[in-house]
Amino acid sequence: EKVIRNAHKFGIKSPLGKNLSLSLGTSGLSPFEVASAYSVIANLGIYNEPYLIQHIEDFQGNRLYEHYYQGVQQFLPDSIFPLLNMMQGVVERGTGRIVRRMGFRHPAGGKTGTTNDFKDAWFNGFTKDISTSVWVGFDNNDSMWTKSGKGLTGASAAAPIWVHFMQKALEGRSPVNFSVPEKIKFENVDVQTGYL
Repeated sequence: EKVIRNAHKFGIKSPLGKNLSLSLGTSGLSPFEVASAYSVIANLGIYNEPYLIQHIEDFQGNRLYEHYYQGVQQFLPDSIFPLLNMMQGVVERGTGRIVRRMGFRHPAGGKTGTTNDFKDAWFNGFTKDISTSVWVGFDNNDSMWTKSGKGLTGASAAAPIWVHFMQKALEGRSPVNFSVPEKIKFENVDVQTGYL
């Protein structure tokens, strides 16, 4: 129930099963909903309700409509930053490192996902300004295999699509670093001894 309460703070509105495998993603969510939830991580705990239209202008450039939003601080920045930092690690040296190998240079975090029997492949990722979710799969829930008999994963199927989209979406924009909350302190640990 605590996991479900926290998921709701991330903006998840879909029904979530009360079972121990919930944290593994056993409840169905849409890519839109997941991208919205990941934006809370990128924004250091601030939830912004997703919207479709930023503004509307007439033919002379006069603003007829503009969407205004007020984010809600759902989590303290210093409590959400370790999650953001771990998700950056996924892109830098984890299952999502394909993002860097494909040349994406903006600071980013993300998470790959692959379901049993290669039926779903996900990559959910974000920069400071854009959160995007990619799902690859068949409508009939068939497994996905390459011609050589390898199963398609989040890293091999979804992450490359994410990279191509984000490179276009961020074309001409300078990289924006994630801010580090004041209470966060970094220390180096010896991997052999486990001590500072």
